[in-house]
Amino acid sequence: MISAAVLAVALGAPASSNFDAFTSALKSAEGLQATLKSQEVSRGVATYNIALAKPNKARIETPTRLAIADGETVTIFMKTKNKFFTKEQSPEVLGSLFDNMALSTFVGFFDETAYNGVASATNGKDRKLGGQMYDTANVTADRAGETTMTFFFDQRDHLPRRVLYTTKTLIKRQSSVLSVDPLILGAPSDDEFIFHAPEDAEEVSEESMAAGVWHYDWDEAIGLADAGDKLMMVDFFTTWCGPCKMMDEEAFQSDEFKKVSGDFVLVKIDCEKGDGIGLAKQYKVNAYPTVKFINSDGEIVHEFVGYGGKQMVLDEMKKAQAKFKG
Repeated sequence: MISAAVLAVALGAPASSNFDAFTSALKSAEGLQATLKSQEVSRGVATYNIALAKPNKARIETPTRLAIADGETVTIFMKTKNKFFTKEQSPEVLGSLFDNMALSTFVGFFDETAYNGVASATNGKDRKLGGQMYDTANVTADRAGETTMTFFFDQRDHLPRRVLYTTKTLIKRQSSVLSVDPLILGAPSDDEFIFHAPEDAEEVSEESMAAGVWHYDWDEAIGLADAGDKLMMVDFFTTWCGPCKMMDEEAFQSDEFKKVSGDFVLVKIDCEKGDGIGLAKQYKVNAYPTVKFINSDGEIVHEFVGYGGKQMVLDEMKKAQAKFKG
């Protein structure tokens, strides 16, 4: 996953007149509403609905969570759990709600400095999609050329309707497509920024949402990591793996583990089932158990392979936190 900071930097290159028009529109708008559909290669379409209002109000709904920032408090509702928690709003907390490739396209609505600097940005040729002509801009976000984007701007209002992202590393190239429709500039209703708890929804603390609870939905785990600024502790396992079961029974069920687990978002990935197959391949898992500590950008911070006892697991968790905080 590409960090919001990288994308935000890429969005506002002063060298590109196409970008100038887009970023100027965001800076002058009092509000924004949009439906975003993001699709990564080999994965399904994820839909996001956003409503933003200056100076600091946001409503962001993803497939697994609803986040509402009313200017003073941020409420995070996890749909699959029917639970929510609140936290004091700050610029950093508000910015963390956009720490996702699709959402980070619009992070500059609140932060004008997000558009400072870019490796390169040029206007591209007009291109036709679905019978309509679009202005384009080609952006290289970093000097290494690992992240590139092509923006398609509607010639009528110069707002983006599609963005093609390509990320490449030494071992892979990953592509995704973001579609934006509709995109409306204008102040949303104040009602958009009032949280109405669903029936039977339970309010919990942020810590209890994560402590000792294993998550099996990758997108939900990413959402929790974003909201709480936490590392994901991802247990890549198989059902036939003896050491995997031993680690679960001896380490994960221990009081010592549960005491410190609240500092992490705990995730279990069955490497031979569903999306777990692709995630195991993506993260180069070829031995079990493998535990990787992954941040909300999808980057590996720390990892270990094999089970060497409960204390070994606790020590590796400390190492991961030290790297994450340092």
